[in-house]
Amino acid sequence: MFKFKILWIFCYLLPMVWSDCILQFPHNMEYVPEWKTEIGKRWFKIPYITRGLLMKEGETFEGHCPTKFNFEENPRCSYSTEFDDCSETSSPSDIETLTITCDGGLLGYNNNIISPHTTLRCNDVDWSISQWETMEISESESWCRDKHQIFTLSTKNLKPNRTLAYICYDLNEFSLQAVKYKTVHHQVNNWNTKLMPITLSSLPTTSPLSNEVKFLNPSFLHIQNELLQDQLEYISDANAWLKLANYEYGSIIQSGPYLRYFKQYNELLDILWWHNLRITNWQRFLNAFEEHTKTENTYDVYMGTLDVVKIPSWSNPNEMEYLELENGFVNGTAPQYVWTYLESGDDKNPDLYVFGYNSPYAEFFNYNDVAFCRDICDEIDWLKDVRSTFHYANFGFIFCCNLDSLKDSPYVQKLPHRLTSRRLLYQKENVSVPSQASRIENLKTNFKFKALEGLNRIKEFLRKKE
Repeated sequence: MFKFKILWIFCYLLPMVWSDCILQFPHNMEYVPEWKTEIGKRWFKIPYITRGLLMKEGETFEGHCPTKFNFEENPRCSYSTEFDDCSETSSPSDIETLTITCDGGLLGYNNNIISPHTTLRCNDVDWSISQWETMEISESESWCRDKHQIFTLSTKNLKPNRTLAYICYDLNEFSLQAVKYKTVHHQVNNWNTKLMPITLSSLPTTSPLSNEVKFLNPSFLHIQNELLQDQLEYISDANAWLKLANYEYGSIIQSGPYLRYFKQYNELLDILWWHNLRITNWQRFLNAFEEHTKTENTYDVYMGTLDVVKIPSWSNPNEMEYLELENGFVNGTAPQYVWTYLESGDDKNPDLYVFGYNSPYAEFFNYNDVAFCRDICDEIDWLKDVRSTFHYANFGFIFCCNLDSLKDSPYVQKLPHRLTSRRLLYQKENVSVPSQASRIENLKTNFKFKALEGLNRIKEFLRKKE
């Protein structure tokens, strides 16, 4: 009798299961269309809390893709014919809004059937590097120094297009000076207080795009890390302290919800990182900052580099030399500091500078030579869980400053004027800072190689290794 009951329940439920449909979401949540369903006379957004959604027989969903729809077929359907439900599906093109219905256990639109192994996703986002015209730069945007160029990193196939960041670039030296972007918040699901994924609609809209600078995105703006390591190993024969200089090229942007998009800009955002700083203390700082801004606390974020790494002489550690490396057509330098300026957008928090000492040689200097302002990291509440390691030189020394504590520092003139003049008045004539060019020119010993000579030496070194 019990077996008959089980059989009856199975026969009753089976048609109901067959008549339902599953709307699959792509694995990358950034490509999930915005789906909504009509309940009564109102439309409700469907939250992305699972990888798929069960649709009842006769239920209708409406989806929207700002970049137009893409019917992504399961990979196994492309090489196997043993699946009956892998039949060819008519995929719409150039469509932003799609209405689908569950009918007889199958998803369909406009009398077309959607294969169960097809995932409805949005097309990839296309990005653009555009020149910001000089006439558009106002006093409020003077964070980029004269003779440098501001570029806009923006989408170009959305309606409206969105701005990822602005970058200040020195085209003469092919070097990044600073980056500016805004923090974005996760939305909270009202049903279970779960944080919702951040979408591109969270980014600010961009102004009409100016001339696109197409050559910058695919350009090779520096040598590869393998050649860099070979070069460091080669010149360490003259100074064994350079064996500690495990530098590598990497993006100045190391965290955030749009990190994958920043990586699409190839080498444009790369700087020379000291490996230990990048993967330890700087990452701990960024993790704390991301948690701090996850659902509140808005900032305009500026990031840049400062000064040139100094290394001790092997014969006399009290003498210092500047590190300069052969980098294709232009000799490059490793920055001594990586900095970020956090400008509060809601006045809930004080503005803050955070400096990372981008060098393994901190212990060769006095503390005040490395930290050139009064360190206030201990006064920042959201850093309390990570700041305990900030003074460990092997992890990358980190210190925090406010604008007032910078007023007597010679480095203040090297920082963007916009970021130091907002609440700080200073007289430039009272600050005497030798230029980077004159310092390097007067070095007793340096590692400057002519482009052809340097490349030939590296090639010779590689031949000997073989």
